[in-house]
This record gives sequence, structure tokens and C-alpha cells, in this order.
Amino acid sequence: LVEGRSAATEEDILQAVKSSLATNWGDVGLGRMQLRLVYWSPALLLGILRCQRSTSEQLWSALSLVSKVKGQTMVLRVHRIGGSLRAVQLAVAELLQERRRRALASTDVLAEVEALR
Repeated sequence: LVEGRSAATEEDILQAVKSSLATNWGDVGLGRMQLRLVYWSPALLLGILRCQRSTSEQLWSALSLVSKVKGQTMVLRVHRIGGSLRAVQLAVAELLQERRRRALASTDVLAEVEALR
């Protein structure tokens, strides 16, 4: 997850992550990972990355070390590591429902609540 508003594209995010991986684990580490950005939503600032299971901790570390994407300060966070794409998709759905619940709870005006539904 990227915190804050951003004009970063799918390619920008993937390039920043690959750069972090290459810097910290070299080209061999990057190649072993077989990294793929499966899903990226610029509206939600949410993405799903896929890698080899044995390299998931290296990917998590690389994501934590990314501080800028295209010169813009960003924070990349891991919300879930899953064994299958389906499990991660379900976790994303739960995350979005929780965000919606928090938005509804923090809204006082009835018109705003209705707009969020």
C-alpha cells in the first residue's frame, strides 16, 4: 500500500521496488524473485505483488526500504502475505471493507454517509 496521494503509475512502483531489490540483493536476488505486479489501483493506492515464496521476506524488506517513487516520498506497506492469489484478493476485500467502515464512522453529516454507501 502506498500512503498519500500519488500520480505514480504501475511501472513507476514496480521500477522502484526492483531498484530496491537490486541495490540490496543484487541482480541474482532480483532474478530469483520472479517479481510481478499482479494488480495496481492508482485510485486506491493499493497493489498486489507476486514473487517466489522463498523470497517473500526479501521482497518485504525491499518494500520497507523504498522511500521515494519518481522523486515523490512514499511509504510502501505489506498488509498480507498469502499462499494463493485468491487468499490475497480476499484479504484486499476485507481491507477495503474496513476502510469503508472507518470512513463511515468518522463521518457526522448524514449526506456524507449516504454518499459513501
